[in-house]
Amino acid sequence: MKKKLVKIVARLTLIIFIASICLFGTMSYYPIETKAAPDWSIPSLYESYKNDFRIGVAIPAKCLSNDTDRRMVLKHFNSLTAENEMKPESLLAGQTSTGLNYRFSTADAFVDFANTNNIGIRGHTLVWHSQTPDWFFKDSSGQRLTKDALLARLKQYIYDVVGRYKGKVYAWDVVNEAIDENQSDGYRRSTWYEICGPEYIEKAFIWAHEADPNAKLFYNDYNTEISKKRDFIYNMVKNLKSKGIPIHGIGMQCHINVNWPSVSEIENSIKLFSSIPGIEIHITELDMSLYNYGSSENYSTPPQDLLQKQAQKYKELFTMLKKYKDVVKSVTFWGLKDDYSWLRSFNGKNDWPLLFFEDYSAKPAYWAVIEASGASTTPAPTTTITPTPTPTPTATPTPTPTPTVTVAPTPTPSSSPATGGQIKVLYKNMETNATTNTIRPWLKVVNSGSSAIDLSRVTIRYWYTVDGDKTQSAVSDWAQIGASNVTFKFVKLSSSVSGADYYLEIGFKSGAGQLQPGKDTGEIQIRFNKSDWSNYNQGNDWSWAQSMTSYGENVKVTAYIDGVLVWGQEPSGATPAPTVTPKPTATPTVTPTPTVTTTPTPTPTPTPTPTPTATPTPTPTPTVTVAPTPTPSSSPATGGQIKVLYKNMETNATTNTIRPWLKVVNSGSSAIDLSRVTIRYWYTVDGDKTQSAVSDWAQIGASNVTFKFVKLSGSVSGADYYLEIGFKSGAGQLQPGKDTGEIQIRFNKSDWSNYNQGNDWSWAQSMTSYGENVKVTAYIDGVLVWGQEPSGATPAPVATPTPTPAPTATPTPTATATPTAAPTITPTPTITATPTPTPAPTSTPAYSDDTNDDWLYVSGNKIVDKDGRPVWLTGVNWFGYNTGTNVFDGVWSCNLKSTLAEIANRGFNLLRVPISAELILNWSQGIYPKPNINYYVNPELEGKNSLEVFDIVVQTCKEVGLKIMLDIHSIKTDAMGHIYPVWYDDKYTPEDFYKACEWITNRYKNDDTIIAFDLKNEPHGKPWQDATFAKWDDSTDINNWKYAAETCAKGILNINPNLLIVIEGIEAYPKDDVTWTSKSSSDYYSTWWGGNLRGVRKYPINLGKYQNKVVYSPHDYGPSVYQQPWFYPGFTKETLLQDCWRPNWVYIMEENIAPLLIGEWGGYLDGGDNEKWMKCLRDYIIENHIHHTFWCFNANSGDTGGLVEYDFTTWDESKYTFLKPALWQDSQGRFVGLDHKRPLGTNGKNINVTIYYNNNEPAPVPVTK
Repeated sequence: MKKKLVKIVARLTLIIFIASICLFGTMSYYPIETKAAPDWSIPSLYESYKNDFRIGVAIPAKCLSNDTDRRMVLKHFNSLTAENEMKPESLLAGQTSTGLNYRFSTADAFVDFANTNNIGIRGHTLVWHSQTPDWFFKDSSGQRLTKDALLARLKQYIYDVVGRYKGKVYAWDVVNEAIDENQSDGYRRSTWYEICGPEYIEKAFIWAHEADPNAKLFYNDYNTEISKKRDFIYNMVKNLKSKGIPIHGIGMQCHINVNWPSVSEIENSIKLFSSIPGIEIHITELDMSLYNYGSSENYSTPPQDLLQKQAQKYKELFTMLKKYKDVVKSVTFWGLKDDYSWLRSFNGKNDWPLLFFEDYSAKPAYWAVIEASGASTTPAPTTTITPTPTPTPTATPTPTPTPTVTVAPTPTPSSSPATGGQIKVLYKNMETNATTNTIRPWLKVVNSGSSAIDLSRVTIRYWYTVDGDKTQSAVSDWAQIGASNVTFKFVKLSSSVSGADYYLEIGFKSGAGQLQPGKDTGEIQIRFNKSDWSNYNQGNDWSWAQSMTSYGENVKVTAYIDGVLVWGQEPSGATPAPTVTPKPTATPTVTPTPTVTTTPTPTPTPTPTPTPTATPTPTPTPTVTVAPTPTPSSSPATGGQIKVLYKNMETNATTNTIRPWLKVVNSGSSAIDLSRVTIRYWYTVDGDKTQSAVSDWAQIGASNVTFKFVKLSGSVSGADYYLEIGFKSGAGQLQPGKDTGEIQIRFNKSDWSNYNQGNDWSWAQSMTSYGENVKVTAYIDGVLVWGQEPSGATPAPVATPTPTPAPTATPTPTATATPTAAPTITPTPTITATPTPTPAPTSTPAYSDDTNDDWLYVSGNKIVDKDGRPVWLTGVNWFGYNTGTNVFDGVWSCNLKSTLAEIANRGFNLLRVPISAELILNWSQGIYPKPNINYYVNPELEGKNSLEVFDIVVQTCKEVGLKIMLDIHSIKTDAMGHIYPVWYDDKYTPEDFYKACEWITNRYKNDDTIIAFDLKNEPHGKPWQDATFAKWDDSTDINNWKYAAETCAKGILNINPNLLIVIEGIEAYPKDDVTWTSKSSSDYYSTWWGGNLRGVRKYPINLGKYQNKVVYSPHDYGPSVYQQPWFYPGFTKETLLQDCWRPNWVYIMEENIAPLLIGEWGGYLDGGDNEKWMKCLRDYIIENHIHHTFWCFNANSGDTGGLVEYDFTTWDESKYTFLKPALWQDSQGRFVGLDHKRPLGTNGKNINVTIYYNNNEPAPVPVTK
């Protein structure tokens, strides 16, 4: 009876709490407590997420002896972590002459408790730079161990600990916090590293796997949201996987706060890390502080608004994590309740970072997490954030050291802009709010002169008002020239002038190097703040350009060479203040990790564009209606009961999606039923098509928002259509003085063709924050009560059209390829009519091309078209179909079609598509592995299987004039599948390899979009040491690549005799042309995988009647990938040619044997030997018109980097500028495509082969001896 009574009280409490939310619209301080805490009737956390991932908790040993703690653990969690009791210093009791001594009793108790109660347990942690006894690194005499001795001790320790708990611990944090992003190689300079180098990491995973082959092994770290650290972790783990090291996952600690990092940054890390095949993600140490890093606040009780903010962010976080439940397998909270948290005493402050208060009662954060699960049978309170009057600081730690205010003299500012100097500044505003605690100018310096300039001579000044003088700090989160090469100095003016009483001077160290003519520095990301995080008012700042959210020339950001103004305009009359330099007050640095006493301060990198949440295309599609509306008036109505606040989410005039976000405000004195309210957004359709609208999220419920498209009888200024937004009864009543909250809206045409917003009545380009836009009109019961309609507009009296499915049309790609993220996906347009199919947009062909006349042929060392005219294949690699993504990597964030169009627009005429034979074989059997696609960004791909998406790839490439070369990158689907040396393995035979090639050839045999087939990526292996290796001779041995290539090619050409056959080299070739049995490496010419084509001279590929289809394809990489012997000090293009290129492959071109196509080359522009090698090879390619496909487009190529950033939309302009001269262009700089009818790309700036030769341009021919 007592239990039943408690449950009734709990239910009643919850009902009262929910009622209070409905009445007052915001969450209370926290739920009204039951008389008994904890409340055992509330939903279980782990049960709520049982279909998603484990929910874990880290606890200290004292919890095991506390009955309430034990019950809480058993109710809410199904994974357990010992907070400290399984770390080395807790387990190690000492050493003897025979080995190590241990104290296992407490750890045993944890494991026994977990196993007895059927809870999984994570082992934390085996290898760490902290909480490992000093003696572990020393011998009996107190001297440091040698590398071998320390590794031997580590091996014993791992064998003893992991072996003891074999089969009982499901996952181990094998290595913890080994990355330091401030080191050039990324490795923390721990005692482990100082003695062993990074090898200890590999060994630890190997030995842990040997001790327990069934345990999941993780690398664990904090600040994984910082881009630089994230990249180091990604590259390290990817490299470990490539070596076959048994690592199964990455642990993201996630010690965060209510402002930093954004949930989208956490999502970015999950997406990047999980792109490594075989890697799963655990959130290992989750908590959320109420304080910003470096905050001086110290609360005695938790502020209500911060508890609500914490709840909202927990909800957003878990909503996001559920999207990735296929890769996120466990989420562990670092503490059971607030007073158990390590943060409770950190820096002497109270904190409330977890889901339960000190008395075990559930916090708003708990209910937010339950609500995000969607699994609760008990109604959970809606966590509605209460806005804080003062903007909360953007979560960024205070940089150390803090720059001081200086009194260095500066020239008296001029009153007119200087624009004729050698440099200019491009500016991008990353903080559009006038009131902010952090100013964020991002800059690029451009050398507009004719000679190089040393950046150490350059300074930039950003002029602003301090709005309350405090010590200030500045930091560069990232800079292409190196953030460590950027310096800052705050200079106070002698007196305030218009728009400034300070400037921040940005300078450069010598390490920034020289800026070449016509080049820019690349992006320099800057932010600065005051030590107390008080606000600036940017509204009156000289240098602030609110609407300049893309790079442009801002003459109010001034630049100097040797102190002389060369660019921009200073505010009139400003001079530095002759005051004493104040000493800054030390700002405390907070480190978000409980497992270390002192760790680096997180420095988040701002992300300008949120990663989109997948949103399907709305179905059904609203139809155009002819419902009568009043004749629009020509003067604004502003005195009614409601008004509309508007925020523009698409600032590009040309776009395929219009994005007005709205709020309706009740400015009257009585409640209004929202079902009586409609809003009209007036615009021009720019090509009449069926249209669709959706609300991605609305505070009143997206399902309560309706849409209707209304066509006007005739075009008027700024409109021939309006979108009418209405509300269902479920939207409820809007109380006086309240607003609806945000209503996120987007709409598009069925063929995804572009709108031109530039002349739209309702569009306010610069209104990127909410404000009153009287050109968005509002009505109550159909009567205009707010705003101004365009004069003379009336609905068209025409029949309601039935939508016709769009032909095969594709959008002209919009400049903004990445839509804004939406938190919730409930697309429910309510105007019903004939539903239209999900649009599969493809650009409307401007040129009919059904003759398939673009096939290519070989003539000597040239590739020629059907008319015998030489062409130049200049392409790029985009991988993903080989890795398990089952589509191109990056389509998880970018629009596939727009991206392909942009590749073509930028001058690449060939796309090398790495793919696995396993995927093709699956397709051939009707098996379609799921592609990893963001359907919000790619709605036209919704419902398509991976083969259908590949069909769309081929069709889109055809439409944008981009040709394809298929590349069997590996036999198996695996990002590291190419590690296996040959084209068969224990599962797949050579015949399977041939079958895959023939099946895909047959599917596309009548389409000249796919013009070439690279038979197998990088056959390799060392005959003197590897059991399996690729060789090249005239035998029929199974591992003879020449024989396999000829067999495969003939099978392909019997199906489609038009394809070019591209054949790569091997790794090693015998010096006597014959002997493959020697076990001495000195008997072989050895190069690198796929790069050795020496065998062609004695044993050329023989395809008989198809000999005019043979192209040879070396790969070449620089010293950042592997330090080959020919990269000795002082190497040049001539030495590379002599030592490597000519003997291995250039001779094929020089002796007119066949054409060359360098299938892979690329790397980082490091300012050193790798960039030097890249320049040598690029210049040689240009001089000889060697065909090539650059490696690579992908951002996630760890060894080389890519042409785009991790959003797969933002291009690395420096690398592209470097590569651009190696792309086929005519004398006017127009890129040349390989199609005979369509020009290359969609931007109208490029041409095709026919136009090129009609203009009498020179033939791009290679050199011949």
